[in-house]
Amino acid sequence: MIEGVVIKELQTFSDERGFFRELVRFDDCRFFINQASYGMRATGTATGWHIHQHLKEVFCVTRGIARIVLKDCRVGKPVKTNFVYREPQKVFMVEYGLSSTPDEYMEVVLGGHMPKSVVIPFGVAHGYKVLQGECDMLYFASNTYDVSRDDEGRIGPDRWPEHNWMREIEVK
Repeated sequence: MIEGVVIKELQTFSDERGFFRELVRFDDCRFFINQASYGMRATGTATGWHIHQHLKEVFCVTRGIARIVLKDCRVGKPVKTNFVYREPQKVFMVEYGLSSTPDEYMEVVLGGHMPKSVVIPFGVAHGYKVLQGECDMLYFASNTYDVSRDDEGRIGPDRWPEHNWMREIEVK
């Protein structure tokens, strides 16, 4: 388990009227949420790797199924990061700190019928692939997203070829 990543099984309270589900609590993420966002992605959509220098996030999937992938870049030495939204585009060697789990990789499958949330600390590269159905994703962030996206770095999808996160998997 990557240091600082929290995977929470979400509790659902159901009755004849429907259900109620908590998505995130301060105790889970340990940061004040400054922005909540919603996105819908089609089956097969994939995005990754991206990373933040300061932003912490929580991901939840309320409909559909997605695989979230995480790679700890807090390795104690600079990591090549492309800031595609900066003008002009720049590649920097960024120091994300040192965790107790440098270079660790993990995958988490999230979906409406397997309700979980994932807390992602800064310095942890992440991405996702939608495996099934239209996917409704909720994002909670420690900072508001800046339209310049100065904090969002990209790491090439082929950086870690040993992690074949784009592969198909059976989802039940």
